[in-house]
Amino acid sequence: MNRIFLTGTTARTLRRLARHERGVTLERSSIDAIEPPSRSRSAPNRLDLARLRSFLSVSGTHGIELLVPTPKDRIRARGITCHVQSKPLPSGSFLRLVRNETGDASDPPSDTEVFVESPCLAVLSAARQLGKLVSQQVMSSTEADLRLFKLAMEDCSTYALDPIHPMDKDCLYGIEPVLTKQDLDSYLHDANAIIGLQRAAKVAEWLVGRSASPMETFLCAGYSLPPSSGGLGFPQPKLNHTIHLSHMKQLMLNHTERLTPDLLWEAWSVLIEYLGAESHEGDGAQDEDMGRIQDFEVLGYRPFPVRYRHVKTPTSFNRLAARVATAMESQGAQGIRAWVDELVSYKDFLATQLLLFKVMLPPVWSR
Repeated sequence: MNRIFLTGTTARTLRRLARHERGVTLERSSIDAIEPPSRSRSAPNRLDLARLRSFLSVSGTHGIELLVPTPKDRIRARGITCHVQSKPLPSGSFLRLVRNETGDASDPPSDTEVFVESPCLAVLSAARQLGKLVSQQVMSSTEADLRLFKLAMEDCSTYALDPIHPMDKDCLYGIEPVLTKQDLDSYLHDANAIIGLQRAAKVAEWLVGRSASPMETFLCAGYSLPPSSGGLGFPQPKLNHTIHLSHMKQLMLNHTERLTPDLLWEAWSVLIEYLGAESHEGDGAQDEDMGRIQDFEVLGYRPFPVRYRHVKTPTSFNRLAARVATAMESQGAQGIRAWVDELVSYKDFLATQLLLFKVMLPPVWSR
């Protein structure tokens, strides 16, 4: 049986389809060595590109991206892009596509076993490809870092972008992450001399788990990434961290089941709650928002309810950040407000922050 190893956008589409449960199932695989395509099946008609494209929901204008072990194993055919990965890969590099039990037309060709790069390998592969764009002067190194962070955060989060229209349609929310910072750190530790490793390791340090939306990912980036990448350099917040409540505290609150602020700086009891692009419709929804903010205040937290208009530009974002920093100082932090004021006075920082907004700010529909 022929084996193919998918990478890049092709692999990302499959992983998103699996998270959305759209007829795709991926399972852990012990296969870590990339095998060359079978010579007897390497011709385009034998790979059956039309069927593969149909299965991947990829239009004919998009190529299928494959990993091959050596340059001589490249498939020279329209619709296929081959990336050479000759270095040994750590354990956990691939997921195996589980074939549909019905064996219908939505399956890939029956004589082809499909492996998809794992979220860990995807970070490393994306770092390598972004590095090439930097060397070609297509983008800056800072933009490459931010784009890699955005991709990795999605896999660490409880949302997944739409597989076919990631920039145009809303996400799927409330699902389990497929990557943790700990797993990625361990994987990168075992990856030796692979191109992209340095950038991947740098970005891995920035990751925070369990973001619940692209907007929360943007807010996390804007506050916690280093100023050299357009962030304000605050300590990393906890995302959707459950506040444990005693029975006595539960009696005081509107919400007793679960309180999970979007961004929480636990050391100073300061938090941000993103309430969406516009006011929630209906008295019930507005009461829900108000009740949650009141609960945080009763518990001694300093909550900042935020809507899209409060953070959609660097000017409005920095105005909010100054208030957040002031609240932190009232809770014992030192020098954060002066730090914000100094940063936003530098033209170079503001230019880098604008780049962060370009890469990270999601469409208005995002939660």
